[in-house]
Amino acid sequence: MPSVIEVRHCSKLYRKIKALDNISFEVYPGEIFGLVGPNGAGKTTLVRILTTLLQPSSGTISVLGKDIRYQHKEIRKEIGYVPSNPVVYKHLSAWENLILFSSLHSIPSHKASSRIETLLTAFDLWRWRNEKVKNFSSGMTQKVNIIRGILHQPKVLILDEPTTGLDPISRRVVRDFIIETHQKGTTVIFTTHVMWEVEEICHRIGIMHQGRFVGLNTMDQFYNDYFKLRQNYELRVRGPIPPALVNQINNLPYVQSINKGQHDFVIRISNEADPELLLQFLHNAGIPLRSLEWMKPSLEEIFIQRTS
Repeated sequence: MPSVIEVRHCSKLYRKIKALDNISFEVYPGEIFGLVGPNGAGKTTLVRILTTLLQPSSGTISVLGKDIRYQHKEIRKEIGYVPSNPVVYKHLSAWENLILFSSLHSIPSHKASSRIETLLTAFDLWRWRNEKVKNFSSGMTQKVNIIRGILHQPKVLILDEPTTGLDPISRRVVRDFIIETHQKGTTVIFTTHVMWEVEEICHRIGIMHQGRFVGLNTMDQFYNDYFKLRQNYELRVRGPIPPALVNQINNLPYVQSINKGQHDFVIRISNEADPELLLQFLHNAGIPLRSLEWMKPSLEEIFIQRTS
């Protein structure tokens, strides 16, 4: 499958500091690609290069088959960019801002008005359309910023921490919007510090640290790699276990610990053990299990493992 974005051996130097250090990756059509990493990892630098606002110190980058060094004007027509710091005119109303930006994209006025109304309604801003942005909360301003970046229905949408300053309900609105945008065929790339956003909707995730990728994969593959590096598995058993049997389980050679929760038991077994052995033991003991499930790590745990 041809890639929408192709980065090869990209580095970016600020004097003697390497913001990006020889990174290579691809983003594929229709993909939702998440970038996570601590402050200073290089996420925003990478985003600014992908949006043609910065040039790399070395390496090659193509966006939609176009070289960012020589075809930046063409690229800008086909991508949408939502920076973490809103790009809006605060002395104008939400409607006036969006009409202005739609004209910069040469969107016909009747189409612009219809699209702006649809988007302001979707983001619960329609009743505030004639209010000056300077009177908006930071969350409302960020919503206008997001709408501004998608007015021209870009083929690639790049968002740099789009949910900054948003309340939980508004975060969900943005998440649902990203999913809907992807379903219409747009490729989405976004950075965030909110791990559940990435876990829920991203096809692949890049974990950045000190200008490099320390992880680039699907969540399922991250789970597999996480378990390989650990010395144990954790399983959650839902169902009653008599106290005497708890001691027997704890004495099994492959069981490292068993702890009672409010409605279940968490059993930690050796990484080298076959979970079927535990399942068979519980079955033979006549325990009516309601469920037996892996306790998967969160992306935050994987993130800490990779960056610490």
